[in-house]
Amino acid sequence: SVAGWLFGQIASVAGNLAGLLVNGAFVLLIFGYMLADSDNLGARLRRFVPADNPLYASARASTSSVGTYMLILTAINLTIAVLDVIFLTFLGIPHALLWGLLAFVFGYVPYIGYWVSILPPLVLGFIQGGVVGALIIILGYWFINGMLSTVIAPRFFGQGLNLSPVVALVAVLFWGALLGPVGSIVGVPMTAMIKSIVFDNYSGTRWLA
Repeated sequence: SVAGWLFGQIASVAGNLAGLLVNGAFVLLIFGYMLADSDNLGARLRRFVPADNPLYASARASTSSVGTYMLILTAINLTIAVLDVIFLTFLGIPHALLWGLLAFVFGYVPYIGYWVSILPPLVLGFIQGGVVGALIIILGYWFINGMLSTVIAPRFFGQGLNLSPVVALVAVLFWGALLGPVGSIVGVPMTAMIKSIVFDNYSGTRWLA
C-alpha cells in the first residue's frame, strides 16, 4: 500500500539520519572542546604575539563571540525541540521524541535545517490526517521553529558574529559541500572566526570581511 511504502521510506531516512546524528554529535563534541580550550589559545598567542597586536584582540573577541553564540543557539534549539515534541505528541504523531531530536540537531544548520526537520512529521501528518493534518504540522512548525529561528536567532548572526543572513547561507552551502553534512553545522561559526581573525586584520582583505 501507499502508506506502507511511505513508512518504509521514512524508516530508511531515519536510519540514514541516525548515522548523521552520530557523526554530527561527534563533530559538535570536538567543536565544544575547541571552544572550551579558547582561553588557552590566548596564552599561546601571548608567547609569540605582543599583547597590543590586533591579531590577539581579534582572536580573543572571535572565540568569545562564537562561544556565546553556540551557547545561546543550543538553548534556542533545545527550546524548539521540547516544544516540537509536545506539539507532535498532542497530535499523536509517532516517534515525536525522534523528530524533536532531529529538530534540535538540525537547528544548528541555518535556514536549511528547518526544512529537513519538518519533512518526516509533515509526511506522517499527511498520512494520518490528509491535507488538514499536513497543514496543522506546517502551521505548528512555523509558529514554533519559524518564529524562534527567524526572530531570535538572526539577532545573534548580526550582533554576535557580525554576519549577514546571505553570508550565513553561503557559508552553510560552502562548508556543507566541502565537509559534508557536518560542515553545514559548523560552517557559520567557522566562517565568523576566519573573518574575524584573518580578513579583518589585513588591509588587502578587509573589504572582503
